[in-house]
Formats: sequence, C-alpha cells, structure tokens
Amino acid sequence: MNRKRDSQRWDSFDRIATALFAAFASAAAGVQAIGASVWVSVLLTCFGVVAALIRVTAVSVAERSRIREAAIAPLVRAPIPVSQLRAADMYDLGVDLEAHESLKALDIEQDNAPYVARDCDRDLREDLAHALRHDEATLVVVTGHSKAGKSRTALEAIRAATAGSWLVVPRPLTNSIAELSEMSPPVAGPVVIWLDDLEPWVGLAGLSPQVLGAFRNWNSPVLLIATAHGKGVDIAGVDGERFQEPLRELLARSRKHHLASRPTPTEEDRLHASFGEDACEQVCTQGIGEFFVAAPRLIDRLELGANRTGQAIVRAAIECRRAGVLSPVSSRWLQDLYWFFLDDTSGAESFEAGLRWATQPIYRSTALLRPTRTSNDQRLTEDLYEPFDFLVDHIAGLGKSLDPLTWNYVIEHGRYEDLLAIGLTAAVNRDFERVERALLRDDDFDGKLATVAGLLFRDLEDLDRAEAALRRGTELGDVIAPNNLGALLAARGDLVAAERAYRLGDERGDGRASAMLGDLLRQRGDLDGAEAAYRRGDQRGSVKATTNLGTLLDQRGDAYGAEEAFRRADAAGDRYASYNLSLSLSERGDAEGAEAALRRADKRELAEAAFNLGRLLHSRGDVDAAEAAYRRAVERGSALAPANLGALQEARGDKAAAASLYRLGVERGNPTAMSNLGALLDAAGDLEGAEAVLRTGDDMGDARCAYNLGIVLFRREEYEMSKDAFRRGEERGHGRAAHMMRNLFDDSPTHQPSADHE
Repeated sequence: MNRKRDSQRWDSFDRIATALFAAFASAAAGVQAIGASVWVSVLLTCFGVVAALIRVTAVSVAERSRIREAAIAPLVRAPIPVSQLRAADMYDLGVDLEAHESLKALDIEQDNAPYVARDCDRDLREDLAHALRHDEATLVVVTGHSKAGKSRTALEAIRAATAGSWLVVPRPLTNSIAELSEMSPPVAGPVVIWLDDLEPWVGLAGLSPQVLGAFRNWNSPVLLIATAHGKGVDIAGVDGERFQEPLRELLARSRKHHLASRPTPTEEDRLHASFGEDACEQVCTQGIGEFFVAAPRLIDRLELGANRTGQAIVRAAIECRRAGVLSPVSSRWLQDLYWFFLDDTSGAESFEAGLRWATQPIYRSTALLRPTRTSNDQRLTEDLYEPFDFLVDHIAGLGKSLDPLTWNYVIEHGRYEDLLAIGLTAAVNRDFERVERALLRDDDFDGKLATVAGLLFRDLEDLDRAEAALRRGTELGDVIAPNNLGALLAARGDLVAAERAYRLGDERGDGRASAMLGDLLRQRGDLDGAEAAYRRGDQRGSVKATTNLGTLLDQRGDAYGAEEAFRRADAAGDRYASYNLSLSLSERGDAEGAEAALRRADKRELAEAAFNLGRLLHSRGDVDAAEAAYRRAVERGSALAPANLGALQEARGDKAAAASLYRLGVERGNPTAMSNLGALLDAAGDLEGAEAVLRTGDDMGDARCAYNLGIVLFRREEYEMSKDAFRRGEERGHGRAAHMMRNLFDDSPTHQPSADHE
C-alpha cells in the first residue's frame, strides 16, 4: 500500500473513531437519563474510551506517516505497482523512443516497437523472481555497450517477473540512495528500485556495498536493478572497475546479465519471425539499438549538419564524456569549450542558437544533446547537458584521439567526483602527466585519489611514481594507502618499511593491512603476533585475514577454530576458504560436507579444487565428470591436472592428446607429467627424448622419474648410470627400484624392465 494512502487511511480511522466516540458518549448519557442499568452506561462509556484511544492512535500514526512521506518525497518519485506499469511508461524510465522511420521500416503502425525476446531473458527474469522471495537486498545489473537494449530488456523483465511488487524510482540527488536505505520503506511489500545507469549512482556519497546492506533493515524483499557500461565510455573495459572500489564491489556482488550489441543467431531468428527478412537484415547490420534510434541520421546531423556552432557544442560535450566526465556538463563548460571545435569562427552562429540546434529533437524526443537538470551535485543551479551516448561510442570507435585542450580543461575544472574517471582515462592512454594532474590535483581531500594514482602507476610499472603517490595518500589519511604502500615496499625488498606501513594501516582499521601484517609476522615465525593481526582483520571483514587465520589455527592444532574460520570465509565467498574447509571436513570424516565445499571452491574457479574434484570423481569411476573437472583445472593453470587428464586420454588410446597434455604439465614443472611423458616416449622408442625429460624430473628429486630414467638408461646400455638412477629411486621410496636393481644387475636378469606410469 502506498504510504500516502497509508496516512489517508489513518485519517479515515481518526474520523470514524471521532464519530464512534461521540456516538457512545451520547448513548451513555441517554441511557442514564432514562434510568437504564448502570452497567449499560459503564459499558457504553468504555466503548467511548476505546474509540477515543483509537482516535489518538490514528492521529499519531497519521502524523508520523505524513512526516515520513514528506521526507521520502524529495528522494523518490511516487511509487507505482509494477502490475500497473505500461509499456509506454518505460520511455519515461530510460528507454529511447523509436524513430518513426524505423517503425515504418518494420511495418509497425503503433507508436512503439514490440519487444523481441533476448537470450538472457529467462535467466534475468528468474533472478528477479528469486530476489523477491527473500527478505534482503539484491542488486541485478544488465551490462553491455550503448544501445544494446539494456534498459528495455531490464524493464520488460521487471514487468514480467515482479508483478506483485512496487516500482520505486529514486531522484538523482546527492546521497538519495543512502538516505532512502536508512528510512522506513516507502511502501509495504516487495520493492523494485530502478536505477538505470549504475555508474552515476556509485561514488563517494551514493550507492555502495554498505548502503546495499542497509536495505536489509526494511525487512522485506528489495531488488535494485540497473544497467552498466552504457555511458558511451567504457572505463571498465580497461580493468578500471578495480580502481573504482564501490563499483567493483557492487558488480562483484550483483547478478550480472550481458547483452551483445549485435543480435545472436537465436535473436536473429526471432527478429526474422517478427519483422521479415529485409528488416531483420537492417537490424542485424546496424545493431538493435542503432536501428531503432535511426543512428545514421544522428551521425549525419553531427557530422554534416548546417549549424557549425551546434556541432561544435555537441563535440565539446562528447569530448568531456570521453575524457572521463560521466556526469552532465554545464552550459558554462560548453560555452568555454565549443571554440576548440570550430575550424573557422567567422560567420559562426551564436552560442544560444547553436545550443538550441543541438538540443532540438531530430524525431520525437531524441536530440544530439539532452538537457537535464538531474545532477548528483545539488549545488549546481545552471542547466546541464548530456551527449547522446551512442554518439560518444561512435566518435570513440573512429579512433580519434582525445582533444588535448578539452582534456586539460576537465582536469582543471572537474569536480572531485569526476577526477577518478578522468585519471583512469589518462591511464588508459598511458599519459602519466595527466594522471598526476587529475588524481593529485588537490590536497584538501582524504587521499583516496592519491592512492588510486599510486595503484595506477604500479600497474603501469612506474614504481617510483607509484611509491610517491601512495606515500602522499598515506600522509593525507587514506585508510587503504598504507596497505598498498606496504605491498609495494615489500615487493621492492624493503620489509622493514613494509611492516611500518602495514602497522599504520592496521592502526587505521584496514582489515587488509591487518591480514598483510599477519602474513609478514607468520613468515618470520611470530605466530602469536600473526594470529592477533589475523583476528583483527577477521573482525574488520577481511576475508583474506579470516582464511589465513584458519590456516594458522590449523597449523597450531586448533582444528575447531580453523574450521570455524574457514566456514566464515567460505560464507563470504572465498574460494581458498572453501577448499581448505573441504580438507578439514575430509580429515574428520565428513565426506559429504567436504565434497560440497570442494564443489563451491571449484565453482569459484580455483584450479586446485577442480583437480581434487576430478580425482574424487575418478576414484568413483565417473570418468566423464572427472575429465571435465581436470579440463577446468588445466584451463585455470593447474600444474598437476595435465598429467591426470593426459593419463585419461592415454587410457582411451589417444596418445597424441596425452603427449600434448604431458608436455604442458612439463612446462608447468610437474614431475608426474615428466615421468608419464618419459614412459610414453620410451614406449614409442624415443629413448633420447625420454631420457631428457626424465633427467629433469630426477633432478627435481622425483622418485618415479628416477626409476623410469633407470629403465631408459638400461635400454641404452648405460648400466652404471642406470643402477645409480634406481638407487636414487629406492632412496626416495620407490617400491620397485630395489627390485629392479636385484633383477637387472645380478648375474642372470629374468626380464626386461617396464616403466612406471601413473
């Protein structure tokens, strides 16, 4: 029920209770006047008192409801039931109106195109329905490039899968999401919060993992659904997400569904069935979104339009976006910048005329430049503008370099909230000087941007710049800078300075610094100090600290404490904790629990888990499932899995595949692969090749390689060296080595030797 109706409902209770109170009071007086029994008068009076109490309650609740409504109203639009969401409403929520000419090309007479199913629909809708069955907050994100159809797909999924919920659309104001999460729900029942583009909502005062967690206080299902990577500039595509920690963590915790810009083969079939062959070919050639927004017309207007000032204004807005300014830009910025894109100022139209041309819709509501008053900075009172995101993609796709004058301007004038993306853009272009200017521009903040600069320089392998920036971030008080500085100093060999940095980060409450300090102390044998540091990190939410605490407790004989730590980290999604938990459970005989934990670690893409699962399945005789697990382990870089997978291929008669896998295992330094490859080459008559690979494994101290080397040397009649190899195998515990020495080197050998093969 809508909260506004809630207050109106309590106002109605107030009116009813007032009427009842008056009625009962009059009745009580009346019965007294006619001489009725006292108990009747008392009973009616009691009813009147109850009515009065109801009235007091109603007045109080109605007033609280009005206060709550007044507080929520600036943060969200009026909630509407999803069941009442019409197809036409989606165009007010971020879906671009289709061009009339596109609709005509598809022979569509109505105002909007029908939705054609996408491949991700089923999984997306199942995720939405699942999220609304649990009293917690879930973030679902549809990713893809500009005009891939993300908003339409997401909103169609909301209509199809969340009909019993309320749709809430926050207003794009500073901290609106955080404030909303701390309030009572604006409606009673499941809530779907529509954010559309995720990036502008994430930042210093916006949506974060902590804010997402705060929605649990609503004690009802809360689904936040958004799109991502469609702003026309894909900083995440260069691994920039990990420098935008709230965005990275949110995406890591979300359920993601990706849309390709071009239709898949099955989507093509649906388009063909809906619109026919010719129209389907146009859609598939241009792209779904590009076709429906008549992209060629937009490009022609930008590049060939008659208003040079308007074109220059649009190019200025596009270059701001390409330089990393994801928020709308002000008219003042555009007026300062459009001159850079005029080849000749003589005869140019006025700025006002150019702006009118740039914002004039080409068809329906689509223009090159979109006016907007939505900003995450309430201090801005001037008009704001956004370039049509497809045009940003188009210009970037032409391979044109960023305009240096615009780039310098946004670095100088950009808001603190924009500087991170501006610095990341400079890093993509390996422009170290602009990275420094953007991320180290001001000292009057908390050092977060300096830390990001340090991490960027570290990844760009400029370690001196990285260290200087991380020291600056540390000095400015950033919580995570000391930990990253410590890691850099440790990598450079200065463990004393690294420990100082870790201790400072630990003192500032950074759980990761606590974990790194624990690692350093454990390496030098201070197990008590390491355990204390890990426990602090565990309490601060560092999964690494929790997992390493479990490992240390296991090492110290505290099996129960280790298992509990592994369980906590496993619940937080740590793959190493899942794997270690599987080992702990296996040791105490819980085979079912061990396998479940092992499967979780495998699902979290840990190579060792896939390998161990393969061995478990192989031991059960499930060879096909074992092979699949071994393949996953090989793909993830396991050194052990190629030997086991190769042995399966050899058992099936595919010796070429087996040899290829064994060689991969040899490259990864696995002695078992060396012994198996040596045995395979020996059987094929390549004694020289067998000897070479087996010597490598023998030099590594492997017993089987020593044994097989002895056999190869015996075949080559190198008897003394063969005997020495068998002796090494025997010393290393190989059971057949001593037997071979007795049989091969007494006076009457009884048989030819055979290689040992795993």
